[in-house]
Amino acid sequence: MTNDLTSCFNFADPDNSHAKVPKTDDFLPSIPELAKGNLTTFIPNLSGVIAGVPTQEKGVRPARALPYELNVQATVNTATGTVVLTFLNTGAETVVFHVRSGNATDPVRYYTVEPGKELMGTWNVVSSYDLSVYGPNGFVRFFKGSVGPNAAALNVVSGYDTKDRGSIQWAITNVAANRAEVSLMDAYTGNTVQRFILPQGAFTGSLSLSQFYGWYDLIITVAGDQKFNYRLAGHVETGADSISDPALGGLVTLKG
Repeated sequence: MTNDLTSCFNFADPDNSHAKVPKTDDFLPSIPELAKGNLTTFIPNLSGVIAGVPTQEKGVRPARALPYELNVQATVNTATGTVVLTFLNTGAETVVFHVRSGNATDPVRYYTVEPGKELMGTWNVVSSYDLSVYGPNGFVRFFKGSVGPNAAALNVVSGYDTKDRGSIQWAITNVAANRAEVSLMDAYTGNTVQRFILPQGAFTGSLSLSQFYGWYDLIITVAGDQKFNYRLAGHVETGADSISDPALGGLVTLKG
């Protein structure tokens, strides 16, 4: 699902300083090929063919402001053995969430959420869960964990601030019966904060995204539970133009 993509272009104030589109004359088929000549003896020139997947060009590019503001929250219910995902759309345009499960018997799911609306989906869990959620403009949520008696159980709620180049806030609540040693790492810088959270206790905080123009990638783990790993990544839209992901452009090596 997509629109006509005209929002990708800045018609009001175009920037003509960028490189022009290269000529394609050298890629034209030869005269015999165009004329449908003796093609049985035609040998194509493969010198310019790239085998395999081409490497990503390094660097960043200007990125137009987008109308998206979306989020996903996971709630684990150990009593019923379920994980409930809540899909939130607080932006100006409809978004589609794409969900995959590490359980091969779970089908791929899609959730289309209108502006100002939310949807919920439930997954049954036998012992562990592994859910991956994808949305527009690099939005990703990974939820991995288990539902055993000693398993970590955190409710992670995130939100955004659109001032300057954006920031992301979080509230992490320990809903398990035991205290949890929680680590939250910024994968762009490797900076980590750790907190001991008692049962029903919470850890709140925020991270300015000014350095990376609104791009974020947070990894949440719990000491003693190697199965628990939540990851929140994407871009906070502020209404202003930005840049493409510096990690995708090879300027930053993600940690974790």
